[in-house]
Amino acid sequence: MAKLAEFEILKLLCQHPVSTRSISVSNFGVNDLATLLASAKIPPAANQILLHPYVYAAQAPIIDYAKKHNIVIEAYSALIPLTERPGGPVDVPINKIAKKRNLAAEQVLLAWVKAKGAVSVTTSSKKDRLQRYLDAGDIELTDAEITAIDAAGASAQSHELWRSRV
Repeated sequence: MAKLAEFEILKLLCQHPVSTRSISVSNFGVNDLATLLASAKIPPAANQILLHPYVYAAQAPIIDYAKKHNIVIEAYSALIPLTERPGGPVDVPINKIAKKRNLAAEQVLLAWVKAKGAVSVTTSSKKDRLQRYLDAGDIELTDAEITAIDAAGASAQSHELWRSRV
């Protein structure tokens, strides 16, 4: 839950639409969003959350709630399974899809984020990598590919490493 003082400041901003045109929030859960929507004249435009296959089940209620209330989900750290924690169960379907489609693994993972209805927030200083990230926006995964990635992510969800990252 967001800190009370931060919530009060946010509510004040949202109640003065003349001076506030839009707001975004970060790491708001369903209860946080519901509280904010109940008291704000300006709903948040976006909610930035941690999102990758290993935390998807825990984050899915936030994504669903946001969709119902026209709040964009911005996914940060979507590439963690490849960059910080390689070798996990998600690597298998990601690499299989990447090889089959002649894509980079990160493109498959970013396409998965898009398939979940979120916008990826990522960075790189390498021009070729940035181009691959942009190209990932044109990739449409099949339902079977999404399901395979979801299942691999869910298989690791009880592992302490991933529970501590949500």
